[in-house]
Amino acid sequence: MKLPGLLILTFAILSIQACRDKESPTRPGPYQHIEEEAARILLEKAINRAGGLEAWRSLKTLRFKKYTTLYDSTGATESEGWQDHDYTFYPEWRIRISWVEDSLLHEMAYNGKRVSKTIDGRADTTADQQALLNSIMSSTFVMSIPFKLLDESVQLAYIGTDTLENGPIVEAIRASYTLGQYDSHSTPDTWWHYFDKNDSRLLAYVVRHSDHFSYVKNLNFTTAGGFLLPAERESYRVDSRRNILYLRAKYRYTDYEVER
Repeated sequence: MKLPGLLILTFAILSIQACRDKESPTRPGPYQHIEEEAARILLEKAINRAGGLEAWRSLKTLRFKKYTTLYDSTGATESEGWQDHDYTFYPEWRIRISWVEDSLLHEMAYNGKRVSKTIDGRADTTADQQALLNSIMSSTFVMSIPFKLLDESVQLAYIGTDTLENGPIVEAIRASYTLGQYDSHSTPDTWWHYFDKNDSRLLAYVVRHSDHFSYVKNLNFTTAGGFLLPAERESYRVDSRRNILYLRAKYRYTDYEVER
C-alpha cells in the first residue's frame, strides 16, 4: 500500500492532538465542516458506534499484537509473523512497532522528532527512512478510522447503499484527498468506506492507489476500553469494480490494551 510520507505523518500527529481539545461555545462542532448532510450523519453514527469522539479524544495509549500473513498473486505465502504495536498519543506522540525476525528483535520507533529502526538494539543504518515512515503511518492511520475521517483535509461524499459480495447491506462514504490542496497528503488516494446499514460498523473499505485497488474487509471485531476494534481482517487486490483478483493479506489482532 503506497502511503504519504513525512508531511502526512506530521499532519496526522497534529490532527489527532487537535481532536483532544474540548469544543468551546464559540467554535463549530467537529462535524460542521462536512458539507453534505448525509455524509455527516453517517460519519457521526459510525464514530459513535466505534466508541465515540470524546472517548477517542481522551485516548492516551493503544497497544495490541498483530499477526500478518502476506500472499502473492498465486496464493503462495510471502511472509508471516507477529508484531507488537505500542502507540502513545498523549502527552506526547510515540510509536513503537517490534517483531522477532531470524531470532533478532527488530524495532521501528517514532519519538516525535525522528523515525528509527534497530536490530537487536543496534541502529539499522541501512533502513530506508521513507519506508519506515510509510509503515508507521499505515499502521496508525488504519487503526484511527473512522475517527480520521473528521480531518478537514478529507472531502467526504455520501454514495448511498450498496451490497458487499458476502451479503451485508452497507452505506458508503467516499473520502478523497486532493493532491496539492492540503500539505497533509502527497498522493491523491481515494477511499470508499462501507458501514453496516443496521449498526454502522465499518465492515470494509476500498483504496484506489496510483497503480492498484485494495479491498479490506473487517471479518470480526472485539471491544477494548469502550472501543470497537478489528479482530480479523483480510485484504484483497481488486479491480475498479471491486471484483476480487486475489487475497493479498490476512491480519489477526489480539491482546488489546487501552488507556484513557
